[in-house]
Amino acid sequence: MTRAELERLPSAQLFQLCADNVSDDEYWAEFIRRYNPILVRSVYHAHQQLAQPPRLARSSLEDLLQTIYLQILKDDCLVLRRFRNQTETAAQAYLAQIALRVTANYLRRARAQRRQNKTLSLDEMAHSTQPPDQHLIRPPELPARLAEREIVKFLQRAFTHANSQRDIRLFLLHVYQGMSYSELQRTVARNLQPRSVASTLTRMKRRLRSLLSAPV
Repeated sequence: MTRAELERLPSAQLFQLCADNVSDDEYWAEFIRRYNPILVRSVYHAHQQLAQPPRLARSSLEDLLQTIYLQILKDDCLVLRRFRNQTETAAQAYLAQIALRVTANYLRRARAQRRQNKTLSLDEMAHSTQPPDQHLIRPPELPARLAEREIVKFLQRAFTHANSQRDIRLFLLHVYQGMSYSELQRTVARNLQPRSVASTLTRMKRRLRSLLSAPV
């Protein structure tokens, strides 16, 4: 297959070819050319949202990318085989969600390990005859937000109707902040009734289901 033919392949077809030809460098080189940048950006953005401090070391980025590709290859490339949508936008959002989930899980495990180490240190301090030099203060947990830049960009491409910016804000506040229809009506869309807010969000969810044929 020529370079031009590879570049014209629909996303779902490329995913299927990669899944069926795991050892074929031709298809995977095209996959990496198209989608490695979105995976890298998603890791960086998720790390900035969820990590403390937000700086991402190159070694950690490489570990996370390796984990993401292992997730893609897992179970005979099941995540690639499950994708059915043909659009490039949906493919990017699909892979971005995988990268976000892997990064969030990675950071969650890291925080748990730090808490365990801190507990051990406190236990040692409790049995020590030397007074501690300073109090240990547990940093606050950051909210696990998935509404990061790649997801917002995808929503902006998916919804371009009149009042789309307002509706996207309603969607994000409802999904990620848990605001009720009445709360959304009072704070964001005072010209609507709560039932109209509910109807708007229902239409948006149906539209997203049609774009993303497989859950991530």
